[in-house]
Amino acid sequence: WDALKTHSILTNKPVAVEWEFNARAGSSKYWMNGRIDAVFHYKDKNKYIIADWKTGQNIAKNPEKSFQTKLYLYSFFKAKNALKIEMDYGDLSFVYIKTPDLEEIEPVVYSKEKEREYEDEFLKIIEQINTADYYPKVSDSPSPACRYCPYSLLCFK
Repeated sequence: WDALKTHSILTNKPVAVEWEFNARAGSSKYWMNGRIDAVFHYKDKNKYIIADWKTGQNIAKNPEKSFQTKLYLYSFFKAKNALKIEMDYGDLSFVYIKTPDLEEIEPVVYSKEKEREYEDEFLKIIEQINTADYYPKVSDSPSPACRYCPYSLLCFK
């Protein structure tokens, strides 16, 4: 906490902290949900940044390709009207911040092209989930982690 509270991002206005979201995937009947660590407003630049702190975890090697990055950017941008936020493409970005050293990875800036790409990807994944009829086990002897997996009942015995 001591390292985090000295980070320069905290000098900006917090818009949301531990923000839970439900976002519709395109105009489909499917919804995606999650929780964003924090969103800040850089008032002087009229920009918004989604911050995701990684404590003792590895940061995605390529945040631009990270599913988390895509989901958070897409969902927050879609919620702008409900949140009464005026922003355009390019006014929103996502950044990973690794603690305690506060290493910050290059932010990913949202765009109209990314929105189309992400939406297509989400809908494709949802379709794959909906049409799946085979759920292979990783091995014949289940991993200890399988004991806690809520989907373990779907694995073929």
